[in-house]
Amino acid sequence: MTSLQRAGHITTDGRTPDGATRYAITNDGRAALHAWWSTLPDRGVAERDELTMKIVLALSQRDVTADDVIAEQRDAILRSMQDLNRSRRQSRGAPDTAWDLIVDRALLIARAELDRLAQVAQRHPQIASPTTTTEQEHTHAR
Repeated sequence: MTSLQRAGHITTDGRTPDGATRYAITNDGRAALHAWWSTLPDRGVAERDELTMKIVLALSQRDVTADDVIAEQRDAILRSMQDLNRSRRQSRGAPDTAWDLIVDRALLIARAELDRLAQVAQRHPQIASPTTTTEQEHTHAR
């Protein structure tokens, strides 16, 4: 909120009954919002690809293999996806489009990470054991 206020896009507009600051959008804020609807998301500097970093670093370690990292990461991602789906099922009382959009995005990112792990195993078979590659190919066949 502070950055929006500094940019002149919002201004304070009193307090709510519980004492929280209430904000109002300014004319400049409306113009910026209108322009924002039609622009591409700002991806900025590429995020740190921690998943790839873990695999690359594991290649130079003696106490862990890249195959171990791939398997552990895959299991962690699958657990995370189960938690997200469980959370979605538990919140099914009233429709919550905002929550569904957030969960959908998190699930898409998780699926992309699983695809990335499968791609690494497939394109770099020296990294993955035959079991890992076979399991990942089976996962993609479903």
